[in-house]
Amino acid sequence: MFEGLQIALSGIRAGQVGMDTAANNVANATTPGYTRQRADLGTMPPWQRNFGEIGMGVDVLAVNRLREGHLDTRVRSTGATASYTTARASMLQQAEELSGEPGNGIQQALLGLFDSFDELALDPADPAIRDAVVRALDSLAGTVRATAAGWTTLADEATQQIDLSLTEANQLLANLDELNRAISTSSTPLNAAMDERDLLIDQLSQIVGVTTEPQADGTVHVLLDGQRIVQTPAVPSVRTLSYDPTTGVTVSSPATQVSAGGEVGGLHLAATSDLPSLRAKLDRFALDLRDAVNAVNAAGSAADDPGGASWTDGGPPLLAATGADDIALAAGIDGFDIATAGLGNHALHDATNAQRFGTLRDQDPPGLGSPPLASRLRTLVIGMGDATKIAAAAASTHNGLHSGAVSAREAAHGVNLDEEMVSLLQHQRGLEAASRAMTALDEALDVLINRTGIVGR
Repeated sequence: MFEGLQIALSGIRAGQVGMDTAANNVANATTPGYTRQRADLGTMPPWQRNFGEIGMGVDVLAVNRLREGHLDTRVRSTGATASYTTARASMLQQAEELSGEPGNGIQQALLGLFDSFDELALDPADPAIRDAVVRALDSLAGTVRATAAGWTTLADEATQQIDLSLTEANQLLANLDELNRAISTSSTPLNAAMDERDLLIDQLSQIVGVTTEPQADGTVHVLLDGQRIVQTPAVPSVRTLSYDPTTGVTVSSPATQVSAGGEVGGLHLAATSDLPSLRAKLDRFALDLRDAVNAVNAAGSAADDPGGASWTDGGPPLLAATGADDIALAAGIDGFDIATAGLGNHALHDATNAQRFGTLRDQDPPGLGSPPLASRLRTLVIGMGDATKIAAAAASTHNGLHSGAVSAREAAHGVNLDEEMVSLLQHQRGLEAASRAMTALDEALDVLINRTGIVGR
């Protein structure tokens, strides 16, 4: 009988733990990173009697998280790729916006220059038209410089963002190590600590793209490009991350270069490959523009003064540049430095060479070969636009895959209120039944103890 009381008591305790666990799940249904839990029950060792075994009730083995590692792996992998492609697409979109294309960028300024050349061919003697050509040249050069400066600043901002992201990543690594130590030294599972640790790993994966190695003691090793960066309780247990635009991400102690994924990887690719590639193409265009304009001006005669009293065969360079960031009007250039007349034909109204300026619109520039300047610039702009569209499409695709992975994990790990209500009722009924069994045993014992032997008195 007394064993029966103990058996009933074990059922009551199991019901209490089950109800408490379900109630905790309901309370944390909207808590970020929370993993639903279940009370794992098992039979107690039986009592061996001469007629056989008698069960001794139920035991609460543990309260475990319902976590599936392969879903975590999928979420972190897709999250790292989504962050990588999103960061790169954002950089390219900003580069395109800084260029002002289409509509207000270099192409528009180049068309303005071509239009001023056409006006000059119609009336080369007009000082106002000559000054308009100079202003158009200056405007185009300024637009090229502004675009180059914007892309340089954007690359610097990407580097700064990488430094900030790695600072955050290093703090996450330190926090992960602390949680690993707490988990490894605990005699029972620390579900809340494990939830917090998994949430930190999710965040870390989106920043740099990491993988994990679960350990038997409940801890995890965190790896970046094959290098263990959290390995509790090894020494050092945490290896910090740093960045240099030339070498990329480095893991400390010992210093090892790694290929980072996630946001940092996307920013690094944009800062060290995409933006420099655009700058190189813009530098090439700036030099082609300089050489083409200066070559045409050198093929004609320029008046040394507004009255055209003296002339120079072979006009001076109109543009100076070593690249896109410093292209500008040559020093001292004004409207009458434009060589509109043919060589040896010293007349303000001669438009022989002014017409050659007009051919730059749709003909190969002298000495540079095919294609025309406008086509060279169009290739740059279209290439930039195509790269931006492709990057944006990749980001959209991978963000969709990541959302699907998150949804699948939430379905497995998250709290389903309907299921928890069922669990609450099941444990409630079990507790009530165990309580009723204890009441029946108590009443029987009361009769045996207090009333046995009084019959017939």
